[in-house]
Amino acid sequence: MFVFDNTQHEKSFNLAYDTIMKLSYAQGCYSRLRMEMEYEEWYPLYNLTSEVYFENPLDFILYIEN
Repeated sequence: MFVFDNTQHEKSFNLAYDTIMKLSYAQGCYSRLRMEMEYEEWYPLYNLTSEVYFENPLDFILYIEN
């Protein structure tokens, strides 16, 4: 789907993607975020994770909700 700059970018994207997917079934905010990402073909998340590295789901959640 995407070509990543490095493994850190790929890990960050996968972590954020998995977090959105898991939380989209329980939280309305993440459900809407998932719908928007699917509409945009996940490019905004790809661009975000090329600039910001997330080590764990909590890093991503705090970034999104801040």
